[in-house]
Amino acid sequence: MNSTHSLTSRDDSDAQTVHGSRALTIAWLILNIWPSHLGLPVLIAVIYVSGRVYRHPTFVSMCVTWWIDGLVSSLLFWAGHQTGSEPPYGLCLAQGSLLYGVPVMTALSGLFLIHTVFYSLNRPPSAVPEEWTKLTWVMLIAPYAAWLACFLAAIAVGRSHPELVSRDQHYFFCAVNFEPLSIFMAALTSIILAGTIALLLRLIMVMFRQSKAVGLYRSSGDVSRLLRIIAFGFHSTIGIVLETFSAEMGTSPVPHLIMATMGTEIIMIFATQSDVVRALCPWKHTERGQDMEIQPRIEEPPWDVIPSLRRYNIGTYTGRGAVEDTES
Repeated sequence: MNSTHSLTSRDDSDAQTVHGSRALTIAWLILNIWPSHLGLPVLIAVIYVSGRVYRHPTFVSMCVTWWIDGLVSSLLFWAGHQTGSEPPYGLCLAQGSLLYGVPVMTALSGLFLIHTVFYSLNRPPSAVPEEWTKLTWVMLIAPYAAWLACFLAAIAVGRSHPELVSRDQHYFFCAVNFEPLSIFMAALTSIILAGTIALLLRLIMVMFRQSKAVGLYRSSGDVSRLLRIIAFGFHSTIGIVLETFSAEMGTSPVPHLIMATMGTEIIMIFATQSDVVRALCPWKHTERGQDMEIQPRIEEPPWDVIPSLRRYNIGTYTGRGAVEDTES
């Protein structure tokens, strides 16, 4: 969603300044503001309010991390300091510090989402799925704990060295340009992204291996859901990598703009799934001509990111509240 603070930024004395323009600033703001102020809140609300849409908590957490990213990115705009003279020190420090941990936060939320999907596909058929395990709580808390730690560290550096806090270097947003901390953060983010890529590759292998089993996927919607998550996983990883090492790309604003598309991508990939569309448009009917209003609420769903995906018995869940899904 937002162009987050470059983790490998250099001190102002030897750093290259990103080249921007009025048109690029408008595009960057639109890409950050509309998903964070409209698209993502609506998607999250549909998941919580609608009885027809179920998503694992790690998916909701992933949406929240990018929502936070967009909100923080728009601070200068709403304060009236997006362009013009340097923003007030306090405002600039607040935005720069809040953005500092966003790459780690979003990378962790993406890793945990992919982990949940991978576990769903590899769970033994006799295993009873659970949602609120200790691991679930760890996966929900860890991204925000890491973000808070990075925020406090950046605040401490910014208060000790006010000259390192500015908007000039990154053009679109303020940053705390402290190289030692940035190198550490870049290394940590790289480790997380390496784990995400490894899980994505394993997920693809498992998906194609299991797809050969007779009757494994009850509909094309099962495969579509997996492909959506895999596509988002790879794109978000590439975006975070480019943003993390944007300082190595000199004055190019491309990494920031690519990261700014993440919120829109989440909406396009996940808000266009059939159950979300039907929840937003209750007048739509299923292929069988049944009004979705008569579908029962999912009170005991299988605790997966992709409800119908279960190893060897995908789509066989028959508990109270089971709802058949026929398309992505």
